[in-house]
Amino acid sequence: MGALCYLYAMASNVSGIEYSFLLKQHRRRNEIFLFGFILIIFIICSFWQKFLLFPVSVSSESMKPLIDSGDVVMVTPLASVKPVEGGIPVLSSIAHCIDLKRGDVVLVSPAIEKDASLLKKAANSIVKFVTFQRRSIIEKSNLVTESDSVRRLVGFPGDTLYMKDCVLYIKPKNTSHALTEFELSDSQYDIFIEGTDASWSREIGFPGEMDTVVLKDDEYFVLADDRSHGIDSRYYGPVNGKNIKGRLVFRYWPVKNFSLF
Repeated sequence: MGALCYLYAMASNVSGIEYSFLLKQHRRRNEIFLFGFILIIFIICSFWQKFLLFPVSVSSESMKPLIDSGDVVMVTPLASVKPVEGGIPVLSSIAHCIDLKRGDVVLVSPAIEKDASLLKKAANSIVKFVTFQRRSIIEKSNLVTESDSVRRLVGFPGDTLYMKDCVLYIKPKNTSHALTEFELSDSQYDIFIEGTDASWSREIGFPGEMDTVVLKDDEYFVLADDRSHGIDSRYYGPVNGKNIKGRLVFRYWPVKNFSLF
């Protein structure tokens, strides 16, 4: 009788060990599957944002009446400016297959530091993803504002520009006459003007007039639709092509204000 009890106890112990091992093995498989699933989702989202579309939360009213503070828009990097030189021609053509046009609304962003490590860039991608591109851990701006900003692209390399009464006049390269930004733009848009005085200095406001500027190679002129308060190329000058990260495609939040650009 004692021997039978001993054998039963041994069998029970072995069964418990086998059950515990199978449970641990099952849990490990689930953990590996979950990690792999999260990794695949992150890779797909990163690829989607890098090459197709990414969300941006607008945090100012500098583009009113078109865009309000708090709106969330989608931007495509396929419409960014083509590099002047360098890079692989085929890949460059694919990555910049949509030409930007005068009047497009674009995302002006600080340039990523070239000496950032791969790990730091990966962490930066995660931070920008979860904050709708509003935060970064490795970017520095050569503009007045340290954050991304939505602006209207009005000036291209070779243009001669001047401003009068908050309206930009443009003489494109190899032309003889200057026309207003509205006449040359491929898009129809309105600007917002409130209390702008041409005699104001940059320390207390933004002037409604501007001296003649000639854009050099890889220089672009961007303006806020709110000409009274928006910080733009009137203040920090032309921006380089690398600072233009894409063109706005549509606004999806708030849902009632959904619209295409």
